[in-house]
Amino acid sequence: GDWPDLRAAFPAHWTINHRARGVGTILATFDAVGGEDISEVYSGGEPEVSALIDGANSFWAVDATSLHSRNPAVHLSDIMSNPTYGAVSASDIDLTRLVSARTDCNASVTTAGGTRARYRSGISYALSDPIKDTAQKLLDAMGGQAWITPEGRLSVEAGIWRAPTVTIERHHIVEMEYGAGTEHINRVTTLVPSYVAPELNWQETNADPVDDAMAVARWGEGEAKGSDLLAVQHHGQAADICRQRLSRMN
Repeated sequence: GDWPDLRAAFPAHWTINHRARGVGTILATFDAVGGEDISEVYSGGEPEVSALIDGANSFWAVDATSLHSRNPAVHLSDIMSNPTYGAVSASDIDLTRLVSARTDCNASVTTAGGTRARYRSGISYALSDPIKDTAQKLLDAMGGQAWITPEGRLSVEAGIWRAPTVTIERHHIVEMEYGAGTEHINRVTTLVPSYVAPELNWQETNADPVDDAMAVARWGEGEAKGSDLLAVQHHGQAADICRQRLSRMN
């Protein structure tokens, strides 16, 4: 970057033309100390630099606008269909479902501490990362799922309860397949979510264990299993998603 401190320190070698246009940079300056003092001054080794970055806007495929958002559906729209680095075009996405997912994520839920948006996300990733892996992190953050519609479009939805419009009754079932079930000892009845906690300087941490009380009563307590939700930045949201997961698992 065009850092005045560097130009002042190295005027013959660092000029105004040293720019990283479109690339964010951080300049960190540390005291130089003699070799005999390094272990005392920098006892932990090279100092680490951390930063809370207010990242780039997201591409909203519905109307091709750029949004500053913490909505996981909007983030998902960006990584999938951004004109610069996305994998698909807006025409490949079921935009009606995408709008519904955004609305569901924005819905207010009431908690002991007040109200909050149902699902929020924050994520950083390298463009060299497989898109499916990054997309899955955002789907996890909204308790969501994705599938391909009969028209061949990518469709997503957030995890929210809706009454069914179709009820499968006995006469609808024409074939069934059976397989081995899960032994009681291998049942997962407790999940421990990992999320990023703003109150802990945005560090990864574990939320309180989440139990499936009905499953514990039926099968007994099993070994707790971790659940990575690193695009989630709220303890309550992480717990809600784990409750959904346990309900589907059991």
